[in-house]
Amino acid sequence: MVKEDNSKIIEFIKEKRFIPKTELKEYIIKEQNCSDITANRKIDALISLGKLIKINKTEYSTYNITETDNRVVYIGLKQNKEIIKYVQDRLYDLKKETSPLNQKLILRDIGLYKGEIIYSSNINDLIEILDKNKVDTELNYRIIGVIENLIRKNNASVENEESLLAILKRILKENPIYNRDYPNLKRYICYIFAYFNDKEFLIQLEKDLLNESEDYIENTYFVKSIAECIDKNRDKLNKLQIKLNNKGLIDKVNLILRIRYRANENLGLIDSKSSDII
Repeated sequence: MVKEDNSKIIEFIKEKRFIPKTELKEYIIKEQNCSDITANRKIDALISLGKLIKINKTEYSTYNITETDNRVVYIGLKQNKEIIKYVQDRLYDLKKETSPLNQKLILRDIGLYKGEIIYSSNINDLIEILDKNKVDTELNYRIIGVIENLIRKNNASVENEESLLAILKRILKENPIYNRDYPNLKRYICYIFAYFNDKEFLIQLEKDLLNESEDYIENTYFVKSIAECIDKNRDKLNKLQIKLNNKGLIDKVNLILRIRYRANENLGLIDSKSSDII
């Protein structure tokens, strides 16, 4: 008997994280040109093999699923469920841990999975640790990396937004220039500012234009995740362009225009194949 290759189904679910069963069925029917009954059997078989799991309404909140119809059944990878539980356990350990050395180790462990999937109700505990830590830059770096991932990618809810932004401003003031040992520290903070459309984002952009390399600017401000914030602040960026232009800083003006062009491109406001590149 030939073993059935379900790798495309697994990859499809992995990319979606969690998906309504009806949507998965539609994918299988289209991909494998089979009937609704056959698609159902394939899903049930993968559940029986322990590859997939069913997620009912009682588990929606555990996996950060927002669904108004409680009858909808979601399908996910068993591996993802295990990773979520593992990370949540580590975050619980982090809340109890008092040793900065052990806190760093736990955060490094969590960092192994931040590119996969992290759902947490403990983001506010991470912020509390961040507020308490005034001396260890490496610990801050790792915490901010996890927080940025939870907020920007998973829309995790923050109880006190103002408190978080104030803490980040303090840390940014302590680390004003790119540090090779913590290459993404400023970027993580900037991306959180952009997520909340905080005024500090534009303040930091101006500082970076004056103090950081062109390569740093491109790698930090050309990304899709902050395009909406860039677009919302077009008037303020225009004023900054004029300010820098009057000072004769034409290269900095050109960088702002390129940042805005890339944001428009990422938002689909212009044709990416256009030859009219700034």
